[in-house]
This record gives sequence, C-alpha cells and structure tokens, in this order.
Amino acid sequence: MLFMPRGPIMDYPDQVPVAFVLSSLNAYGQTTKALFIMGDPMLLLREAKLSEFDSAKVRAETLEAIDTLEAAGVSWTGCTPALAESLHPGFEANLYVESSDVSNFANKP
Repeated sequence: MLFMPRGPIMDYPDQVPVAFVLSSLNAYGQTTKALFIMGDPMLLLREAKLSEFDSAKVRAETLEAIDTLEAAGVSWTGCTPALAESLHPGFEANLYVESSDVSNFANKP
C-alpha cells in the first residue's frame, strides 16, 4: 500500500495535471508492487459552526474536485464520520482566536 497523508496536493479542478499525477502514481505503484494507493487530500466539504453543521451547504468547488478525481479513476469512499471507517477522523475542528483571546487559555509551565 502507498499512502499519501493529506495528498496528493494539486490543482484538483484542472483535469490534465490530475490525470498526469494519478497516472504517474499508478506507474510508481506498479514498480513497488503496491496493492493499492490511498490518498487523503485536504478537501473541505463543509465549513460551519458546530451548531450549524447539519444545515451547512456543501462546497461546490469540492464536489468539482471529487468529480475530477473520479473521472481520472479514483474511487471516492464518501464521507466517513466514524473513525473506524477511515484512517483519520471525518470531522476536524478548528478554533480561531484573536491575539487578545490567548489570555483565556491555560498557561503551560
């Protein structure tokens, strides 16, 4: 197995380089006798506050990227909200703070 955490990194809407990269990865995989190649590109499907997540709209550019990948032969497994279904959690939480908010966090020794 070949695994690319958070990759491959490329311009997903552009079909020509996507097809080239995936074809090159396939050729490399054959030289290493890999059974399959797995990627985990950072494609943001939805972005919202946790309380608004269920009603958040899916990002059109991400759906376009998924379509491009599938057209090039990639099998997209879909959203995997359960950790047991994936190598990484299906949800990622980010906390955005202003510099003045840092005083509210616990101090490290």
